Amino acid sequence: MNGSNPDATHPEDAEATPLRRRLIAWPLSLVAMTAALLLVANVLSACGGPPRERPDVDEIKAHAVEGVEHLMWRLDGTDEQTERLQSIVAEAVDELSAAHGPRDDLRAEMTRLLTAETIDRDAMEAFRQQHLERAERMSRIATTRLADALEVLTPAQRAQVGERLARHDRRHRWH
Repeated sequence: MNGSNPDATHPEDAEATPLRRRLIAWPLSLVAMTAALLLVANVLSACGGPPRERPDVDEIKAHAVEGVEHLMWRLDGTDEQTERLQSIVAEAVDELSAAHGPRDDLRAEMTRLLTAETIDRDAMEAFRQQHLERAERMSRIATTRLADALEVLTPAQRAQVGERLARHDRRHRWH
């Protein structure tokens, strides 16, 4: 034992502490700013990323039919329940597709606003409002159709769905 106290501060340490803080703070600040810029870039790219072919509505419906069949198999649903749910889901796909509207018009408008010589804040606000209204319409459709679908299930089946969601949440909490 050398008798030194690890909690004791030395005069050199008191002078070195601000320097250490600066040496640590600048890289951390740089990392935080980079992360923030990447987040902003990610959000902007989601609004106007590379064009993708819009999925065919019939393909979406076919995929949804398979999903309903799988769900009803897990819930021991009847054929009548499966048919009713498939009908509700098909209607929801049609309604959501119509509510979404053409994607290319929105992309062109966003590009025009972002690349304009002068910033038109009023046009940007109108564009934002347009997106919010569309999201509200789609959310209302989705909520209504979800309630319709849940009415088809029995209380015991809804409880099973709740249990599966809880298990999924526990497994994927890090998302």
